[in-house]
Amino acid sequence: MTRELEFVKLHGAGNDFVFIDNMDGKTELAPEEVTAICDRHFGVGADGVVLASPPEDPANDGFMDYRNSDGSIAQMCGNGVRCMSKFLVDFDKVERNVPFINVETRAGIKVISYTTDEDGKLITASVDMGSPVLSPQKVPTTLAFNAMSDAGEAY
Repeated sequence: MTRELEFVKLHGAGNDFVFIDNMDGKTELAPEEVTAICDRHFGVGADGVVLASPPEDPANDGFMDYRNSDGSIAQMCGNGVRCMSKFLVDFDKVERNVPFINVETRAGIKVISYTTDEDGKLITASVDMGSPVLSPQKVPTTLAFNAMSDAGEAY
C-alpha cells in the first residue's frame, strides 16, 4: 500500500526525524510504513518518525507520538523532543510569546524552553529530561533480566 504523506525532516544533534502533522488526530501509521519511511536507501531516511499529535490535556502543547526506525513505539527521544518544539513553534502550532512549551510523551510531560530569531523561528531548545533511570529492572529492554557480562558479572 502506497500513500502520500506531507512531512518535514528535522535534525537534532546528529539524529534525524520525519515529522508528520497529526494535530487533527487522523493519521495512523503501521509499523511497516514507519520502517519504509525511515529506510535510508528506498525511503526518506531517518532515525525515527514523529506524529506531532494533539495533547491529551489541552493545557499542554502537543503529544510526541514517536516511532523508532524499526516501526516500534518508543517512550520518547531527547533530540526528537527538541525537534518537536521546533516543529510546533515554526509551524505555528503554539503561541510564540511564551518562554516554554509542554510536550506530552510516553515518558511524561517534557518542558522545553526555547528562543526564537527575529522572524519567530526557533533557534535554541533546551529540555529537562529529568533524573536518569539507572535501575536495570526499570530500563526497557529486550535483553534477559540479569544478563551476564563477558567478565561474568551481572549488568
